[in-house]
Amino acid sequence: MKKLFNFNKSADKQMRKGDQALKVINDPLVKEALSGIEDTIFHNIKTSKYKNVDEREELYRMLKLCDKFKEQFALWVRDGKAARAKLEQTTSKII
Repeated sequence: MKKLFNFNKSADKQMRKGDQALKVINDPLVKEALSGIEDTIFHNIKTSKYKNVDEREELYRMLKLCDKFKEQFALWVRDGKAARAKLEQTTSKII
């Protein structure tokens, strides 16, 4: 029974983190900020001078960082959903 309690504590933490991550990534202000950042990066890539490879590479890294930011939140959401499903499955077996 102690093992189930520890799982519940861990699962609860993952579920709360996943719920919070979902709220953050779906927040209109966060979406607008990310969209604005990406639009600015794309604009700067398109308007960069042909010979300015270093600038384009830096802008590309910034764009990849935006992707990593969104991916991290998606992972937290996925883990939260998985923890919720596992907890529900475990609880239904006990009841």
